[in-house]
Amino acid sequence: MLSVSEIMSGSVWSCPKTATLDQVVEMMASRRCSSIPVVDSANKLVGIITDRDITLYINLKHQPPQDIQLSEFNKGRSVQCCYEHDDIHAALKILRERQIHHLPVLDDNDELVGIITMNDIVQRAEESASADLSYKDVVETLKAVSKNYRNS
Repeated sequence: MLSVSEIMSGSVWSCPKTATLDQVVEMMASRRCSSIPVVDSANKLVGIITDRDITLYINLKHQPPQDIQLSEFNKGRSVQCCYEHDDIHAALKILRERQIHHLPVLDDNDELVGIITMNDIVQRAEESASADLSYKDVVETLKAVSKNYRNS
């Protein structure tokens, strides 16, 4: 069994829910990432924001990014996550079902400890059908995650 902790990026950056979109954009640019988990003051996951989310939200709201707080953005949205000890196939299932590319990873205390992305998964896949994470697993997940873009 291949666990999420063996694939995830453990040095994950997060931002407080009080941050504004312009602050998040700056974090993404300086750290060269496309998503950042959002946490409360106790380091509990309350959301995740992607570069795509920011672009769409700013265009819909017609407000400058410095005027939009993450607490407003994440209101009413459920956040998907997995646990570091989960089997990788449990994480793949969430990615497929929710059609998402980034999945925050929590420890047993529900604190943010990492993130797993489709890039992490692709890099770890092996050609063998008997591998813990096969090319077939990855392709099936990519097809499911990409489905909403193809039909837009």
